[in-house]
Amino acid sequence: MVIAVDFDGTIVTNEFPNIGKEIPFATDVLRKILSEGKYKLILWTSREGERQREAVEWCNQRGIYFYAVNKNHPEETVEDDLYSKKIRATYYIDDHNFPGGTPDWRKIDLFLHSDDGMEIMDQQWFQIKTEENFFVRFGRWVEKIKRKLNRYC
Repeated sequence: MVIAVDFDGTIVTNEFPNIGKEIPFATDVLRKILSEGKYKLILWTSREGERQREAVEWCNQRGIYFYAVNKNHPEETVEDDLYSKKIRATYYIDDHNFPGGTPDWRKIDLFLHSDDGMEIMDQQWFQIKTEENFFVRFGRWVEKIKRKLNRYC
């Protein structure tokens, strides 16, 4: 499984083109994810060239090593038959995909590591009463099944 992670506004505060301050718990959670070996991390950023190298180096200095940067696998090139600019991931962590910006990294950790994380996140992030919404309940059920299967695969 793959997690695509944005840099500016997600791992660090958005002070582009400079590198901002670390968002609390971002590197701790990312290192935990890497140490478990369940997910591959892809850095998914609008930074290019030297700015991108600076972001990768900043992460590497903190023990965060990405499987790929702005591509689906390290060897991928534009010339590949199946090349796509779209990153294929199980989860996308970005300051623009949650209401109010990036959620607390402790909540991200809870979501990724708890069978009940989906229900807690539904209620905290989106103020959805999960027991009353079929689609939310179904999505939560699918996520629980995927987590259980991943433990045995």
